[in-house]
Amino acid sequence: MSVRMYTPEDFAEVSGWAKERGQEYSADLLPPTGVIIPGIAAYFLYTTNSKTCFLENLISNPNTSSIERDKAIEVVTHTLVRFAREQGYTVAYACTNAPIVVLRALRQGASAKGGYTLLQLKLN
Repeated sequence: MSVRMYTPEDFAEVSGWAKERGQEYSADLLPPTGVIIPGIAAYFLYTTNSKTCFLENLISNPNTSSIERDKAIEVVTHTLVRFAREQGYTVAYACTNAPIVVLRALRQGASAKGGYTLLQLKLN
Protein backbone atom coordinates (compact mmCIF):
# COMPACT_ATOMS: atom_id res chain seq x y z
CA MET A 1 0.00 0.00 0.00
CA SER A 2 1.39 3.31 -1.05
CA VAL A 3 0.50 6.23 1.21
CA ARG A 4 1.12 9.82 0.12
CA MET A 5 0.10 13.35 1.00
CA TYR A 6 -3.43 14.36 0.01
CA THR A 7 -3.76 16.89 -2.82
CA PRO A 8 -6.84 18.90 -3.92
CA GLU A 9 -7.06 16.61 -6.96
CA ASP A 10 -7.99 13.78 -4.55
CA PHE A 11 -11.14 15.58 -3.39
CA ALA A 12 -13.46 14.00 -5.97
CA GLU A 13 -12.47 10.52 -4.82
CA VAL A 14 -12.74 11.32 -1.10
CA SER A 15 -16.07 13.12 -1.48
CA GLY A 16 -17.36 10.13 -3.48
CA TRP A 17 -16.58 7.82 -0.56
CA ALA A 18 -18.35 10.24 1.79
CA LYS A 19 -21.40 10.40 -0.47
CA GLU A 20 -21.64 6.60 -0.52
CA ARG A 21 -21.64 6.77 3.30
CA GLY A 22 -24.45 9.35 3.33
CA GLN A 23 -22.23 12.35 4.04
CA GLU A 24 -21.49 15.50 2.10
CA TYR A 25 -17.95 16.88 2.01
CA SER A 26 -17.08 20.37 0.87
CA ALA A 27 -13.59 20.99 -0.53
CA ASP A 28 -13.26 24.24 1.40
CA LEU A 29 -13.97 22.49 4.73
CA LEU A 30 -11.20 19.90 4.41
CA PRO A 31 -7.74 21.04 5.44
CA PRO A 32 -4.95 20.97 2.87
CA THR A 33 -2.94 18.59 5.04
CA GLY A 34 -3.84 14.93 4.95
CA VAL A 35 -2.68 11.54 3.80
CA ILE A 36 -4.29 9.15 1.36
CA ILE A 37 -3.95 5.67 0.03
CA PRO A 38 -5.67 6.18 -3.32
CA GLY A 39 -8.72 4.02 -3.78
CA ILE A 40 -8.90 3.02 -0.11
CA ALA A 41 -8.58 5.59 2.72
CA ALA A 42 -7.67 9.14 3.74
CA TYR A 43 -7.17 11.05 7.02
CA PHE A 44 -6.75 14.78 7.68
CA LEU A 45 -4.72 16.99 10.02
CA TYR A 46 -6.24 20.25 11.24
CA THR A 47 -3.34 22.46 12.27
CA THR A 48 -3.23 25.28 14.78
CA ASN A 49 -0.76 27.98 15.75
CA SER A 50 -0.06 26.09 18.99
CA LYS A 51 1.44 22.68 19.78
CA THR A 52 -2.03 21.12 19.45
CA CYS A 53 -3.52 19.63 16.28
CA PHE A 54 -6.67 17.70 15.42
CA LEU A 55 -6.95 14.42 13.51
CA GLU A 56 -10.35 14.36 11.81
CA ASN A 57 -12.34 13.15 8.81
CA LEU A 58 -10.97 9.64 8.60
CA ILE A 59 -12.72 8.23 5.54
CA SER A 60 -12.47 5.01 3.57
CA ASN A 61 -13.87 3.54 0.40
CA PRO A 62 -16.87 1.39 1.36
CA ASN A 63 -16.40 -0.66 -1.81
CA THR A 64 -13.11 -2.22 -0.73
CA SER A 65 -12.79 -5.34 1.39
CA SER A 66 -12.90 -4.82 5.15
CA ILE A 67 -9.44 -6.41 5.44
CA GLU A 68 -7.94 -4.01 2.89
CA ARG A 69 -9.77 -1.05 4.48
CA ASP A 70 -8.59 -1.91 7.99
CA LYS A 71 -5.00 -2.25 6.86
CA ALA A 72 -5.15 1.07 4.96
CA ILE A 73 -6.73 2.86 7.93
CA GLU A 74 -3.92 1.62 10.17
CA VAL A 75 -1.36 2.94 7.66
CA VAL A 76 -2.95 6.38 7.20
CA THR A 77 -3.40 6.74 10.97
CA HIS A 78 0.21 5.85 11.70
CA THR A 79 1.46 8.09 8.87
CA LEU A 80 -0.60 11.09 9.95
CA VAL A 81 0.47 10.75 13.60
CA ARG A 82 4.11 10.51 12.53
CA PHE A 83 3.68 13.59 10.31
CA ALA A 84 2.11 15.56 13.18
CA ARG A 85 5.07 14.68 15.40
CA GLU A 86 7.51 15.73 12.67
CA GLN A 87 5.70 19.08 12.41
CA GLY A 88 6.35 19.72 16.10
CA TYR A 89 2.88 19.10 17.52
CA THR A 90 2.91 17.67 21.04
CA VAL A 91 -0.79 16.83 21.42
CA ALA A 92 -3.33 15.60 18.88
CA TYR A 93 -7.07 15.39 19.54
CA ALA A 94 -9.81 13.48 17.77
CA CYS A 95 -13.48 12.92 18.63
CA THR A 96 -15.33 9.74 17.81
CA ASN A 97 -18.03 7.36 18.95
CA ALA A 98 -16.72 4.51 16.78
CA PRO A 99 -15.13 1.79 18.92
CA ILE A 100 -12.71 0.72 16.18
CA VAL A 101 -11.37 4.27 15.85
CA VAL A 102 -10.85 4.40 19.61
CA LEU A 103 -9.00 1.07 19.50
CA ARG A 104 -6.74 2.29 16.68
CA ALA A 105 -5.94 5.46 18.60
CA LEU A 106 -5.17 3.52 21.76
CA ARG A 107 -2.70 1.44 19.74
CA GLN A 108 -0.95 4.72 18.85
CA GLY A 109 -0.67 5.61 22.55
CA ALA A 110 -3.78 7.79 22.94
CA SER A 111 -5.84 8.15 26.08
CA ALA A 112 -9.62 8.03 25.76
CA LYS A 113 -12.13 10.00 27.86
CA GLY A 114 -15.90 10.37 27.89
CA GLY A 115 -18.93 8.74 26.23
CA TYR A 116 -18.46 10.48 22.90
CA THR A 117 -14.79 9.75 23.06
CA LEU A 118 -12.29 12.57 23.02
CA LEU A 119 -8.97 11.03 22.14
CA GLN A 120 -5.78 12.71 23.28
CA LEU A 121 -2.50 11.56 21.82
CA LYS A 122 0.69 12.98 23.31
CA LEU A 123 3.15 13.29 20.45
CA ASN A 124 6.36 13.87 22.40
